[in-house]
Parts: sequence; C-alpha cells; structure tokens
Amino acid sequence: MKPALKLLLACAPMVFIAACGGGDDLEDRLDVADPVVRFVHASPLAPNVTLYRADVAQPNATNMAYLSASNYDYTSTAAADWSLKTASGNVQIGSTINVDPQRGNKYTFVALPTATGNSMYVIRDPYNKPLTSESTKLRVMNASFNAANIDVYMTTGTDADLKNVISKGALAYGGSAMMAPVVLSDTDMANVIAYIRSLKK
Repeated sequence: MKPALKLLLACAPMVFIAACGGGDDLEDRLDVADPVVRFVHASPLAPNVTLYRADVAQPNATNMAYLSASNYDYTSTAAADWSLKTASGNVQIGSTINVDPQRGNKYTFVALPTATGNSMYVIRDPYNKPLTSESTKLRVMNASFNAANIDVYMTTGTDADLKNVISKGALAYGGSAMMAPVVLSDTDMANVIAYIRSLKK
C-alpha cells in the first residue's frame, strides 16, 4: 500500500477515500470501463479480514489488517453476494451485500465498527468525470458509529505543513489522535510529500 494512503487512512475514524484509482482513460470518462472493486479496513475492532465474492476470496483483499486498503481490481458485471470474513477461522463479519456491478462504476467495500461489533458498507462511485477535467475526487466517510456529524475543510498547505502533521501527528493540529506521529527519514518524508502532491494533478 502506498505510504500516503496509509497516512490518510490513519485519520480514521474519519476515512478519506480517494476515488482516483482504476484508470483515467477515455473509457473511464465515458462511463463504459469495466467495473472495479477495492477494500478498505477501517474498523479498529476487527481482526485481519478477507473480502469474498460469491464465497471466493478476492486475491487483492486477503488477510487485510486495520488501516490497510487494496488496489482497485476488475470484477465481473454479473450480480453476486459479497461478504467479509475473518482471515483466521472464516467467521463472517456483518451482513452479505448483493452488488450488481455496472460499467463506469467503482465500488469500495469498507469494514466499519458498530456499537456491537463490526459491519461492512459498500460505496458506489460513478466515474462521471468530464473529458477535459483535470480534477480528482475525494470521498470522506465518518466511520465512527458514535460520533457527531463532522465538517471537512480542504486547504492547500505547504510542504512544511505536511511534514509537521506527518512527523508530529494530527492531534497537535486539531485532528484525530489516531493519526499518530510517524518517524521517517528525510528521503522517505520527501517521497511521501511528493506523492501527496501528485494526487491533485
């Protein structure tokens, strides 16, 4: 998993889900591309899990740990039941979800905490991007079962701002304590910041 995505996911229980994967070619923009699926583990209460389609484990979403996310992967356009099971013991988590994948859509399955355990939620994102657009999409999901409504503010920030948040943790700047400080070498820090910057292109 890319380090920048791991850092964004570490902001859970507020989960940022960038909807820019899976390609950006003409088929995507015309909403005729094959559907793609990915999985995000956003439940601190759940063990490692595996995503299943019609009782078949998905290779790109197997034994996923908390705060991890799979890459997008193509899926069949045939309707199927999707479920989430523990990686050890194959115990189902939450309910089965039936999805009828449509072309031009991206599907994100998310493991979430509940008041009594864990559940799974699916997000459908139609690509719907104009042919001339250079923008990306960012989805924010409040993954806390007992939190109030939240507001999200996007600011440009400087490289120094990003470095401070990464190295000192989000709590120091009014963010979630779950995004703990991360110790990186100067080279790794520069690479993470460069990757974050690349997401807006």
